Amino acid sequence: MNRLFGLAVLGVALSGCVSAEQLKAQETARAAALEAKDRATCQSYGAVESSDGFARCMADQRRIRAEAQAAEEAPMAALRARAQAETVKPTFTQVCRYDTMSGPVAITIDAMKICPLNPP
Repeated sequence: MNRLFGLAVLGVALSGCVSAEQLKAQETARAAALEAKDRATCQSYGAVESSDGFARCMADQRRIRAEAQAAEEAPMAALRARAQAETVKPTFTQVCRYDTMSGPVAITIDAMKICPLNPP
C-alpha cells in the first residue's frame, strides 16, 4: 500500500517536469495560435492578406500585445526596483584610536583599510 502511494506521489511529481524540447514546442504552438488570432482579427477588419494594410494591421496587433504585456509586468518591475533601492547594504567600519599630546583622538575608517600610523 505504501509503495503504491509512493509511486503515485512520484508520478504526480514527475508529471510537472517538462523538457526543453517540450517547452520550445509549447512556445511555438503559443506563437502560432497568436499569429492565427492576429490574422483572423485583421481579416475581420477587411484587410486582404499580402496587402500593406494587412501588414500594418499585423504589426499593430503585435504592438498592442507587447504594450499589454508591458503594462501587466510594470507593477512587478516597479516593486522589484523599489525593493532593490530600499535594500541597505551593510557597511563595516573600524575605529582607529590614537593618544596624542593634545589628548586622545579617534577616527572611523572603512573596515578593509588599515589604520594610518599617524592621526590625520
